[in-house]
Amino acid sequence: MQREEQLAGLRRMYRTSREQGRGQVALLSGPVGSGKTEVLEVFGEWAAAMGARVLRAAGSRAERDIPLGVIWQLLHSAPLEAASLAQADELIETAFDRLNRAAGAVEELPPGDDLWARVLHAVFTSLTGLDDAAPLTVAVDDLHHADAASLHCLLYVIRRFRRAPVTIVLAETTTLRPAHPLLRAELFSQPSFRRYTLPLLTAEAVARLVLRDAEGRGGTSARETAAGLLGVTGGNPLLLRALLDEQAGGPGGDGAYGPVPGDAFDQAVLRCLYRHEPVVRQVARALAVLDRRASAELIGRLLGVPPDFTAPAMRLLRGAGLTEAGRLRHPRILDLIISDMPTEERRRLHRLAGETLHERGAEAGEIARHHRAAAWAAPAGADGAEEQVSHGRSGPAAEPTRHTGEQPGGGESDGDGDVLSEAERRVAELAARGDTNRQIARTLFVTVSTVEQHLTRVYRKLDVRRRTDLPEHLNACRGRTQEPARDPAPGPLATPPGISGPPPGAPPPRG
Repeated sequence: MQREEQLAGLRRMYRTSREQGRGQVALLSGPVGSGKTEVLEVFGEWAAAMGARVLRAAGSRAERDIPLGVIWQLLHSAPLEAASLAQADELIETAFDRLNRAAGAVEELPPGDDLWARVLHAVFTSLTGLDDAAPLTVAVDDLHHADAASLHCLLYVIRRFRRAPVTIVLAETTTLRPAHPLLRAELFSQPSFRRYTLPLLTAEAVARLVLRDAEGRGGTSARETAAGLLGVTGGNPLLLRALLDEQAGGPGGDGAYGPVPGDAFDQAVLRCLYRHEPVVRQVARALAVLDRRASAELIGRLLGVPPDFTAPAMRLLRGAGLTEAGRLRHPRILDLIISDMPTEERRRLHRLAGETLHERGAEAGEIARHHRAAAWAAPAGADGAEEQVSHGRSGPAAEPTRHTGEQPGGGESDGDGDVLSEAERRVAELAARGDTNRQIARTLFVTVSTVEQHLTRVYRKLDVRRRTDLPEHLNACRGRTQEPARDPAPGPLATPPGISGPPPGAPPPRG
């Protein structure tokens, strides 16, 4: 998947090492889900087929504080003689005990420590004791989770393998703050070092995948399907693979091929989020609550941290394909993040969003939406004395009846009046041009049921009785929403789907 250039570079390094007897070191870097592990596996299999001995290890968040854990994996993946392995194990166990008694991370080795010298020498001699006729390839995945002691050993080996047929390939995920900066600086200074980045997939690469996966299927063209997939996943290989694997039960009734986000896609999104640092997840949750284009400064105000913290987190989310133009890329991603949030946190962020947008002079309907969401997200029996903003003035308001879509006094809620959310607007525009609900679902990569729910709210907000009336009412709505906004933050305000559901008993509109 668009990784030919990186694989070709690794193969050239291997051939240089084998033919010239010079050690080579490569680092694969990319966002969460970019396919680093797959590239590492493909290269390792190729090197083994070329006659190399391949040793493998992987860092782990749960084991990053276990000294020499990565080195232990490497040695136990090597075909060492029992005596050599036992000797190395004994030294590692002794060093492990000593490091466990030490306080703090092991960024620098203790000077003059004879034990460390023996451990490093044992690792080196164990690797050099392998069959000299076979070039050696060392592959370490998730380097950002490797323990510092193992990194010291790797650097020791790299320095001494400069004149040996050894290729060392490391893979790491882009993070807010790289782990072990001193050790990384020494790694980057090695003369044989090369770094390869793994970008998000392009439309052309996605189209090739679609052609391969949809072989023998009819319906939507590969280019059209690829454009839709790219709009949902941003070209993130992990999200794309999950979306393709679902296939929505295969081709639809009209012979079209195009997966719809579902459980596998949801799990892939959560994997992306939870493999990031906690602050990145907090920024993603703030973006989900706002459901609009937001700057790092606005997100920082919402979370109570400086923009210096939120800006890098927003870059990571964009690099992983989860956001675009300062907002979450797809309604499905937004809904998933919202549903994954604890109720109290969701309520708190909505309250803060209402207060922050009010300070910025945002539209009253946008502010009121956040105050209603803060009240409705409260647990049963909570005090509903939330402030609701109306016509730019704040003051106490009666608590709405939660989860029923009814306002105090028995009337039905109209959600956010005639202000369409971004998702509703997309559905309405496609319906206005004559697309059926099934066609809209395939275009937006959502379910037909989701399209029907959005249209129900659109009909109610715009007071539409027939589908053929949508173009006229939609044009009138555009005229109202194109007035200059008072919000100094970049981008227009965008209201998410209304909190209240369709009126009781109202049949969903069908196309």
